Amino acid sequence: MRQYGKENLKKLKKRNILAIFADDITSAGGTCVFLYNMLSHMDCQAFCMHIYAPGKVVSKQMTDEFIKLGAVIYTGGWEEGKPVREIVWNDLEYLTGLHKYDVIHVNTSKVWINYYACYLGVKNNIPKRIVHSHNALLPRIKPEVQKQDDIYREYILKNATNFLACSVKAAKWLYGLQFRNYTIINNGIDLEKYKYNKDIRIRYRKELGIEDKFVIGHAGRFVKQKNHTFLIDIFKEITICNENSILLMAGDGELFEEIKYKAEVY
Repeated sequence: MRQYGKENLKKLKKRNILAIFADDITSAGGTCVFLYNMLSHMDCQAFCMHIYAPGKVVSKQMTDEFIKLGAVIYTGGWEEGKPVREIVWNDLEYLTGLHKYDVIHVNTSKVWINYYACYLGVKNNIPKRIVHSHNALLPRIKPEVQKQDDIYREYILKNATNFLACSVKAAKWLYGLQFRNYTIINNGIDLEKYKYNKDIRIRYRKELGIEDKFVIGHAGRFVKQKNHTFLIDIFKEITICNENSILLMAGDGELFEEIKYKAEVY
């Protein structure tokens, strides 16, 4: 496990919080951006935010920004082929035993990570155990996996102290259809960064050679959740009505080449 921002541990804080992600530290990942947006509008002098991600640092810029806000970052170095559950368990067991946390906040819809966090939170007497669903996933294909998730979910509902979600669908995925004791937190962004600017619009349209085009834009990682396939299907219908249309998709991710091929075929 690697550590970044160790110098922030030397600063005395009233509270220590452990935030847990499911993947890498990246500037494109929704949960990383969500936490950064929240922290950048908070008084970070009142607490020390410890951030754990099973993967690696993909964005040094995002890591540096977190550290500037007083955070400490830990990464597990997981990559394809390694036992992710074993890595996460060992890392979280070590961290929750090493530091005296007041809050543990899990930012993933992976049921097993939420279970690990709640179990270790109870074991190490962490008073606030927050689970936060950021996604609405499909049912498990394997019945045995679904059965295990159901057991984990039952433990989570009994031992977490706070239940958050980015939407009702995300809440139902993690907490079940009957559970109602959750709070929706919308994924807010700083609108000032994205407000309309005529000069920027003209400049980029000229650079891209699309000055006279009807443009549809999409910014997001090339992953299953963003549904680029459906977006391309819709755009194909739009071109039937307006041949002078263009679809701009900005981002990167595991499905980039697959989506690029589909776009070329269309």
